Amino acid sequence: MAKKAQLIITDTYFNVFNVLAKTLDGKTKDLSSKNLVFCEEKVSLMAERRICERTGGSFNTDVYSFGKFLRRKKNLQGVLSKEGSAMAVKRIITDLPLECLKKSKKNLAPSVFELIVQLKSANVTPDDLLFGAESAERILGAKLKDIALIYSEYEKYIYENGFGDQSSILSMLPEIIENDPEMPNTDVFLLGYQSFTAQAKDIVRALLKTAKSVTAIFTDGDNKFLYLGETAFAFKRLCDECKITVEESFEKSDVTEEGKIILNGMFNPYKRAARP
Repeated sequence: MAKKAQLIITDTYFNVFNVLAKTLDGKTKDLSSKNLVFCEEKVSLMAERRICERTGGSFNTDVYSFGKFLRRKKNLQGVLSKEGSAMAVKRIITDLPLECLKKSKKNLAPSVFELIVQLKSANVTPDDLLFGAESAERILGAKLKDIALIYSEYEKYIYENGFGDQSSILSMLPEIIENDPEMPNTDVFLLGYQSFTAQAKDIVRALLKTAKSVTAIFTDGDNKFLYLGETAFAFKRLCDECKITVEESFEKSDVTEEGKIILNGMFNPYKRAARP
């Protein structure tokens, strides 16, 4: 179980990188311990650059997305690419008696697969869709039944052929984390996530159970039309589940007066910036 959990909130997304670099001060030179930063793939390079700017480089600090960390830890041969999965769905659709969805639509297979990805990340099963279809209106119910049928046949196809896919591989990560011998000596940082899927929550739960410490750096603020606070709330609930006390703090961004107007007024229908 993590010895320490910390939640640091800041009011701008660009500042999460500054907060991370500041929080890592004094922790990047000790080779007897390790720092592991998790963030979305698209911002991992930004995080690495900011860490290097602040520290001059480090041999004990790594930045990964959840998917990239999984690929580092596990051989993923036999895992279908998104294109491969879409082709499998297209083949499956050809032989199914669909009631509502039109097989002739050119983008049906990739669209249905993208939906399957979202459903699997939320731990929604074909049976859940069929249950929802029972109380849905006729057209919606028919669509849900078609999607459930395709989803079910797709799962059967990858299981019988010994494949994995991009939407299910993250379900392997909690077990890998819990069995990683380096994790009890690792300080983990969760950076800038805007939301957590059910799969991501399982991963964070595993980190809280095994890492030396877990620090979450997210955005939130007073303007509820701009900020949701969803990830901060989810992180606190997960810490509560694991019976870990969270130390909370707020780091204010150094923004211009114009920036403050945007932060306080964006998406707010009741507030207008004063005209000069």
